[in-house]
Amino acid sequence: MAALSRPRLRFWLTLFGQLTLLFVVGEIAARLVLDQKPNQRLDPRYGVIPLGDQLVVHSSEGFSRSRTNRFGHFDSDTSMPARADGVLVVGDSFTEARQVPLSARFTERLQVETGRPVYNVGHSGWSPVNASAFLEAETANFAPSATFVQISGNDVADFFDKRRLRLREVDGSFQIDSKQRPLRVAGWRRLVRHSVLAESLIMAGAAVLFSGDGEAGDAGGNACERMTDKQARAARWVVGQLARAPIPPALLYLPSLDYRAGCRDVCVVARNEFALAALDAGIAFIDTTPGLCAAFERTGQPANGFWNTRPGTGHLNELGHRVVAETIAHYLERAGR
Repeated sequence: MAALSRPRLRFWLTLFGQLTLLFVVGEIAARLVLDQKPNQRLDPRYGVIPLGDQLVVHSSEGFSRSRTNRFGHFDSDTSMPARADGVLVVGDSFTEARQVPLSARFTERLQVETGRPVYNVGHSGWSPVNASAFLEAETANFAPSATFVQISGNDVADFFDKRRLRLREVDGSFQIDSKQRPLRVAGWRRLVRHSVLAESLIMAGAAVLFSGDGEAGDAGGNACERMTDKQARAARWVVGQLARAPIPPALLYLPSLDYRAGCRDVCVVARNEFALAALDAGIAFIDTTPGLCAAFERTGQPANGFWNTRPGTGHLNELGHRVVAETIAHYLERAGR
């Protein structure tokens, strides 16, 4: 095989350099404006949690760019010792709220409205099982005057999910399974996990090829429209455990609303089960459904969904966060907390 001539070699080297530079620039831009997930650690007490001081960029629903604080929470750095009038909110991705800027989240809005420090401990993939374990381990560090645990109807589908901190039933009694594993990453994602640009291109291609009416981001869904007896008993057990926390929390219920059906909560069966469990356990149950539906009726805008997703689906947008903050503030005022 004949050796490449100098002009041809120079051409290929120049092309390779240009493509490499283009990829590097694209990768940097992707990390700044598309997606940057935090590295995580597994706390043996309450589950997977991000490491501290991690850049996080989210653009699949809405957009935000932030950093985790030194404890790994998506929140401002918590001063210790915490103030005596502090409010602690524990929840899942709806509380973590990567979809909106930190200043727009209901916890920050509540802090401005009440003048009290509000600590956001929401993490994607958590359920009330994680919240119960977290409160047992960490309440003393926050020493809040009021605590809220955010729940949703589809949490009942997570109680026995092997990918999460979960429950197991032994001789008719539930207990938290301590044999946790971090969420596994799919094989193709492991191959491209170091390249945000490559993963984003693959995800975009998959969305084009496999998108349909049954999108995973829907606010509604079939997972919570009915409950098994085991799930109902587990819900009552988890709420009972939450009520035994050092500072018993109020349950903050966020519905899964179908706006096309007149602002109907598709998880009302699970909602009612949680409400009855809270009544039996002697803790408050705060339902944000009336406020969210009233805002929809007043503005014509759903409280879920963003400019880059289907309206009325997925996580809370800024309207939804404003309503939730107002609902909690009214509760605190009425309860004198």
